[in-house]
Amino acid sequence: MRNKKGTLLPGEMIVKVILSIFGLAILISLLVLLFSLIQKRDAKNEAISSLNYMLERISVAKQSGMTEATILVPKNWFIISYQNKNDITECKDKCLCICPDEGWFFTRIACENDKGICKEIDYSVSVAEEGIGIEKGIDLILTYDGTKTSIRKK
Repeated sequence: MRNKKGTLLPGEMIVKVILSIFGLAILISLLVLLFSLIQKRDAKNEAISSLNYMLERISVAKQSGMTEATILVPKNWFIISYQNKNDITECKDKCLCICPDEGWFFTRIACENDKGICKEIDYSVSVAEEGIGIEKGIDLILTYDGTKTSIRKK
């Protein structure tokens, strides 16, 4: 409503300010949601490259007996190996995975529920400590003894 001079009444201004604040809150929420989706996708891409790099380094270890690798990304994920695990769709027998850290037991469940990145391998791999956490970056030592590959922290 307008008074006789044509200016808005204070009640109408308050409603417009409240609607504006509500609209901005919705916009900010959508931007945060979009950013988190992009960040999760990037972590999976980083896990794929880290796993591929680790498999390349394992090939070097199989030829020379030992090599080192530095895994920088993704942060707060785990390196885990599986054998004879049918719950992982990518693997039938032996598997090397990088999975998000959701607490030790839940990290294994995350791998089994396709949240992590797994690749089937045709050789045995043992990972020290039943899984190696990747934080700011980690130096690994990969050794091959003729029958199996071992991965441990440097």
